[in-house]
Amino acid sequence: MLILLRDAEVVPRVFHPFGAIPKAELREWLRQNAMVLPSDVIELWEATGGGDIFDSETIFRSTVPSIPNACFVEDDIEGRNAAHAAEGKPSGF
Repeated sequence: MLILLRDAEVVPRVFHPFGAIPKAELREWLRQNAMVLPSDVIELWEATGGGDIFDSETIFRSTVPSIPNACFVEDDIEGRNAAHAAEGKPSGF
């Protein structure tokens, strides 16, 4: 089990997950976006969908279309990238 999830069992207010992402949908999203990520990030997304830590930090979620509210407050990767691109982020980043 991920350390973050163990910590959240002891202190529930530490982490507020967005909601689990089905493994097949996440794998397809990773494939479509040609993303290669560490296995623990994938495991975290599968279990929690990302979330807020201490109400001040966010683990961005993937943008899997079937997940309700997948694109809220730009807490998803594609929404965040679009916001940065609108502010002049080079396309290679």
